[in-house]
Amino acid sequence: EEKGTTEAAIWNYKQALEFDPENKLALQRLGIVAVNQGDDKTAVEYLQQAFYQDPDAVDTLLPLGFALIRQRKPDLAISMLARAAALNQENPLVHRNLGVACSSVGWQDAAETQFRRALKLDETDSESAFNLAVTLAAQKPPKMAEASKWYKHAREHGAAADPQLDDYFGFKPEE
Repeated sequence: EEKGTTEAAIWNYKQALEFDPENKLALQRLGIVAVNQGDDKTAVEYLQQAFYQDPDAVDTLLPLGFALIRQRKPDLAISMLARAAALNQENPLVHRNLGVACSSVGWQDAAETQFRRALKLDETDSESAFNLAVTLAAQKPPKMAEASKWYKHAREHGAAADPQLDDYFGFKPEE
């Protein structure tokens, strides 16, 4: 897997499961590979089995939560990601994904809190800055000044260009 031969890695992980169907590492790695390939249904199947082997493994909870978000199962995603956040409060990716899950169920204050936690842990996280900007802009009333600040921060740290959002947030990219 480290050498980029994903198919060989999948074959080997499946062989490991032939000998030990409860092999947490093989289940976890197969789930992560499936997440990376966009196969969230398979990812959830493997990662749930890994979760049953060790419900406190953040390396299982994070990709499981991410796959559940993409499967539009935010309630389960929140459960997994909140557990991951409780176990590893210093992981900005956990907080960002928990923020996304909270936002998807309309919990904007909780989403804002999680995006801010992620940025406190990693101030260069363009995705958390972008999500925070969108969350702030969507509030009633919108907090446009702060939203624009975070959007600018996101763009300056690598967030993808979008001319419409650049205009909306008043971001002028430097030539």
